[in-house]
Amino acid sequence: MERPRERSVVMTVVAAAASMAVFGLGTACATDQGITGKKLLMKTGKVVLLSKDPSISIAGSDPVGGSDSSVTFNDGSGPVPWSLPKTSWGKNGAGTLFKYKNAAAPSGPSSVKIAKLSSGLLKMVAKGVPFSVPNGAATVNIVFSLDGGTNAYCMTFSGTGDGNKFLVKDATAGTCPGGGAVCGNNIREGSEVCDGSDDTACPGLCQADCTCCTGQLVGGFCWFLGDPGATCHATCTDNGLACSVGTITYAGSGGTYEQCVSVMTALGVSDTQEGDEDNGNAIGCSDYFGIFRDTFPTTCSGATPAVRRACACDLAGAVCGNNVRQGTEACDGTDTTLCPGGCRADCTCAVCGNNVQEGPEACDGSDDTACPGMCTPTCTCPMAGCPADDAMLCSLLSAASTSCVNCCLSDIDCTLQCMGGDCASTCLDDVRTLCALECCP
Repeated sequence: MERPRERSVVMTVVAAAASMAVFGLGTACATDQGITGKKLLMKTGKVVLLSKDPSISIAGSDPVGGSDSSVTFNDGSGPVPWSLPKTSWGKNGAGTLFKYKNAAAPSGPSSVKIAKLSSGLLKMVAKGVPFSVPNGAATVNIVFSLDGGTNAYCMTFSGTGDGNKFLVKDATAGTCPGGGAVCGNNIREGSEVCDGSDDTACPGLCQADCTCCTGQLVGGFCWFLGDPGATCHATCTDNGLACSVGTITYAGSGGTYEQCVSVMTALGVSDTQEGDEDNGNAIGCSDYFGIFRDTFPTTCSGATPAVRRACACDLAGAVCGNNVRQGTEACDGTDTTLCPGGCRADCTCAVCGNNVQEGPEACDGSDDTACPGMCTPTCTCPMAGCPADDAMLCSLLSAASTSCVNCCLSDIDCTLQCMGGDCASTCLDDVRTLCALECCP
């Protein structure tokens, strides 16, 4: 079956929140431990967290056979959780050392690549950042919840970043928020709308953050069926939510076709099952007179006319650095539909004309190291071999039409080439570019 093709930027994935994870720094844990932080390093594409506090205890926790674990970051703009599912944990025979490993990070179940816990030691390395690297003074609170919160380790790092790097060493002991509702104990308390099996408000639709899914809950994600031709960004925004990575990791290119079918079935779609197809449209789990999964790397911004997408949505805010454009972000890492190849570290697009060479630009105004004094208005350098007196014209011609490259590389001035043949009558000075475009081979 033929479908319209619209190439979209490849997108890597970050994992979504796990079923028993602590989603906010205001959630009390079974055993709270405020610990000192040896180091927190955040820079584009990497987080390193280390504590060697001798008071760290793992007693009573089993992240392998118990519940999923999580690590939650908060810089004051809201909690950002990363899940550490129990399927990726291991332990030694004595149960005194726990190790988490995700070789596919930032893809796979979590952005976290490795984590290690034992008495007196907590270490974590992630291949991504939970939010933009702080630029200026900042305080980052971290709660590492082990085995669904049987033990929770709370750290606070205060320091100064430059937008590219945030490094804090030897932080004093953090304070775990105490009291209040305990999300994940199957008892609805405080401001919780539901809690696990205590789901009277929305039977079968209680999410891991103790709120109700207003769509269909499948695989731990809240799903909605988009309108024909709509992106998942638009679908989630229409429901007051943000596009979740479950769109990619569960039913999209990072998931399976079987999971795609289960989502579509829950959404009431009963069309023919067509299997996997590489349509190049980055639309993941979709329906167009049949349920199919586009195996081309899924993005939240992919769309194809008349095709309905299955979209996982949640309340999470935009997380700059996770390769998923969310909220007000113009781009995010490799998700650069609005500015291909030109995404800055702060998830804004590079701008031609600001005298700063960035992204795919060869030069930009006075920032013209690549071609001193010859940077064009389109932030490109003239092609090598162009006549010196027509460098600007030849560069513009080359950018506008590849058919003019031979003309611009010749030893004869572009204008003279256009003065012969059928174009002679139209080759006036004020239309040189047009004339050249018409006449050059």
